[in-house]
Amino acid sequence: MSKLTTINLFDFGAVGDGIADDGPALQSALDALAQAGGGTLYVPPGHYAIVTPVVKQFNSATSIVLQGEPSTTPISVAGNGLGLDLTSDFIIKVGPTNDAISILGAGTLRVNDLSFTGVEEVTTDAHVVFETDRYRRRKNPTQ
Repeated sequence: MSKLTTINLFDFGAVGDGIADDGPALQSALDALAQAGGGTLYVPPGHYAIVTPVVKQFNSATSIVLQGEPSTTPISVAGNGLGLDLTSDFIIKVGPTNDAISILGAGTLRVNDLSFTGVEEVTTDAHVVFETDRYRRRKNPTQ
């Protein structure tokens, strides 16, 4: 795989039914991106239950994109942020003492068109839902 690799979460055994544990499939897909030296993980429409925590350490030269299915619904900036109708959804079910998804060390990380939801009947779905150790705030979009 090359740095411009795009892989599909389904190819790693994800089910996306909201019930089956898709954590191991996500772990395998991130492992493959690390092996390839970076790239894009496409997350097709579905509800991916993350029951098993996922942790991946990348090197600082790695560029990662987590890409869900783009929404065709524009967001109203005057509204409350709801209404994007995102169809690629991680349902967090790891429990209150576990971190759900940790992506560490990557030089760049983009997350596009993905939603992270919990289980309505549960008070705490995870200790941390999505963790990264890299955060860069751009002063303007051209940087």
